[in-house]
Amino acid sequence: MIPECQPREVGDDTDRAQGRAEEFLADALAEFERAHPHHETPPESEWPTHCWACELPIPEKRRQAVPGVGTCIDCQQDIEDLDRKQK
Repeated sequence: MIPECQPREVGDDTDRAQGRAEEFLADALAEFERAHPHHETPPESEWPTHCWACELPIPEKRRQAVPGVGTCIDCQQDIEDLDRKQK
């Protein structure tokens, strides 16, 4: 006889993973703030408008989502890919 499985909600694993990701991000931000107590994001008027790597405009939505960002999404992805390959 095959034992019956307990039904699970589909979102359970996803919800747990999301919760862990949020905890990780909160911990990382708290650690950064402890390590850089006087770090301040520059005023919006001083945020770069163009990517320092490719010199193309940084989309406004990205600039709002990541205050003070200096790279476009494509260049940031290239930088992260290169970092991963070097490790």
